[in-house]
Amino acid sequence: CVSTVGSFPYENGFEAGELGWFSDAISAWALASGAPATGTGPSGAIEGSFYAYMSAASLSESNPEAGILTSPCFEHVTRIERATFSFDYFLGSSDVWLSLQRSIDGFTWTTLG
Repeated sequence: CVSTVGSFPYENGFEAGELGWFSDAISAWALASGAPATGTGPSGAIEGSFYAYMSAASLSESNPEAGILTSPCFEHVTRIERATFSFDYFLGSSDVWLSLQRSIDGFTWTTLG
């Protein structure tokens, strides 16, 4: 883990920076405000000024890991009776897909939803 979250509820609108979110993928992510380029992303953040942005230029079905964005580790989630994870996203192409996965050990991943 790059960082660990142990206090809940947890919210991150990226106004204070990355705060433990990272990508070690081919298509690195960045924080942005406004539209990164015409027609390639949202016109702005849902709340505040910043959002996480990743270019879909290198994403494909044969290279799906090009767009992995990893969150901080969440401590004690198994003790929370009803843990939820919500986010807003923009997919500008039908060739791009999104999935949410979780791991207890960092090696075995389960797709949620």
